[in-house]
Amino acid sequence: MELKYFKLISTIASEGSLAKAADKLFLSQSALSHQLRELESQLDTKVFNRINKSLVLTDTGKLLLESSTIVLAEVDRVTDQIVKQVKGESGTIRLGAECNTCFHWLPPILKQHLEEFPNIEFRLETNGTHAPLKLLLNGKIDLAIVYRKSTDKNIAFTELFTDEVVGLIPAAHPLSTRKFLIAADFENETYITHSTKLQHSIFYEQFLSPKGVVPNKVMFVQLTEAALEMINEGLGITAMARWLITPYIDPSKIAMVKIGKSGLKRKWYIATLKTESQPKPLLRFVETIQQQMSASQK
Repeated sequence: MELKYFKLISTIASEGSLAKAADKLFLSQSALSHQLRELESQLDTKVFNRINKSLVLTDTGKLLLESSTIVLAEVDRVTDQIVKQVKGESGTIRLGAECNTCFHWLPPILKQHLEEFPNIEFRLETNGTHAPLKLLLNGKIDLAIVYRKSTDKNIAFTELFTDEVVGLIPAAHPLSTRKFLIAADFENETYITHSTKLQHSIFYEQFLSPKGVVPNKVMFVQLTEAALEMINEGLGITAMARWLITPYIDPSKIAMVKIGKSGLKRKWYIATLKTESQPKPLLRFVETIQQQMSASQK
């Protein structure tokens, strides 16, 4: 059944006559009568009995009126919700990232954003760290912070900044005094990584793999704080983004050493779907990330 029939039943029942219902629905009385005949023909039964110039609901009409109350209320609710989303008065922003281990940069961004959009819900999706762009394409997140771009034409990439990946070495370790590290320095070491597989690490892709180097032992530790504690205890070494781990480093315990003579750099991007329009809160959230990130790199 079309929505217009639910409106028709509800309005005729509340107004009590076709003439009044037609005025309420901004239709001519003949047009409304035609719609009612269409409905009764479609159902092959009467919806109203015409008694002494009055319209009285049949049993079928009563069922339809009950449904009309539910259906029209739901339509009003959804319409109101959509209007609020368009205006930025409600909605959800789902963020994914290629690195979910350090988010010290996120709280000030959220604080600024929620001051402008206090009714927007925020969700940090921690699943799919190694495939955030897939989550974006599947509609499971709204934007992703990534350092790997794709050629998919459905995704827009906005450059944020360039950071440096540095080696984290226990202060007492001989490598801690090096001006820079070479791939061979990792060959006889225990390498601590966030990645479930070493091959997923950009450090391995860009630095170790081209030289054919594989660390003596690889240890998976997802939490940054736990990884740093293990380095403090001399249980291994690692490589992480300088901007992510600087707030957590105690220079007396862990040395940050440049990787390669020229350093190992990578660009970060905000990835969003290419669409004709995006909700205002999402656009503003992207702008806020850009502003905050740009300021933090100066």
